[in-house]
Amino acid sequence: MNTLNDTIAAVSTAKGTGAIAIVRLSGPDAFDILEKIYSGNISVKNMVERKCYNGTIIDSTRSYSVDNVIILKFQSPCSYTGQHIIEIHCHGGAFVVQHILRLLILNGAKPAEPGEFTKRAFLNGKIDLLQAESIADTIHAQSESSLKLSQHQLHGDLSKELSAIKETLIKQCSLLEIELDFSDEDIKLADYSTISDQMDILKNRLKSLLDTFTYGKLVKEGVKLVISGKPNAGKSSLMNTLLQQDRAIVTDIPGTTRDTIEEALDIRGFIFYITDTAGLHRSETIQSKMPESSVPMK
Repeated sequence: MNTLNDTIAAVSTAKGTGAIAIVRLSGPDAFDILEKIYSGNISVKNMVERKCYNGTIIDSTRSYSVDNVIILKFQSPCSYTGQHIIEIHCHGGAFVVQHILRLLILNGAKPAEPGEFTKRAFLNGKIDLLQAESIADTIHAQSESSLKLSQHQLHGDLSKELSAIKETLIKQCSLLEIELDFSDEDIKLADYSTISDQMDILKNRLKSLLDTFTYGKLVKEGVKLVISGKPNAGKSSLMNTLLQQDRAIVTDIPGTTRDTIEEALDIRGFIFYITDTAGLHRSETIQSKMPESSVPMK
C-alpha cells in the first residue's frame, strides 16, 4: 500500500492503441524521477509550471530514445493532487506507453493503485468526498442528464448545501449548550421559537434532498425496461422501432426470440436499458406434468 510520501505513476488514458497517451507522476520525487529519463533543452527543475516542453524519453540501460514527448509540470500545492505532478504526453502505442511507465518505476516511482490520484486529492484537501465520487460519475456518465448531475456535484453544489445545513445546526446547538451552562442562574440566551422555526426549515431542506435520491439514482444508473407479452405481440418490432435499427429478428413465426436481447438507448438525455424477451406461454413440459383434469381441453 502506497503512502503520501511515495511518488506514484500510472497511465491516465484508456488502454488500446491511439495517437496520444498520457502517463502521470504524483509525489515529492516526481521532478527528480523524470529528470533521470528525460532529455531536452531545459531541465525539469527549471521548467515553468503549466507550460509545455518538448523533449525525449531516454532508456539509459539500452542507450536509445524511447519517444519524443511533451512534458507538463504542476508544482505543489497548485495541482490536482496537491503534490508535484508531471504529465508525459507520448504516442499512444501500447509498447511505448508501458515502456515509459516501466522506466519511471525503475527510477523510483511506485505503481498507482486504482483511483489513487483522486484519493490523494481528497486526502490533501483539494476536493471533498462528494466531489471525489462525482469524478468517477463524470468518467462513467453515459447520458447528458447523468453528466450534468455529476458536474453539479463536482462543482460543490451539494457540498455547499450540506455545509450550510451543518453550520445552522451547530449554531443552534451552541446556543442551547451555552444556556445549559447557566441553567442554575435562570438566564435565557436562546429564543426557542426561533430555534423551532429554524429546525422546521432544515427539516424541509433535508426532505428536499432526500426526495432527489430516486431521481439521481435513475439518472446515474439508468432505467431498466423489459418488453414482455404473448408470442407475436410485436415485442421485437417495438424494440427495433425504439432503437431505429433491425436489432431483433421479426417474423410471423412464433418463438423466434429465445434468449433476451439487451440494448442501451438514450431518450432525451436519460439512459434506458431495454430487454426484449421471449413470448409468454404455457410450455408443453409443464402441461405434460399437470394432472389430467388440469390439462386444458383442445
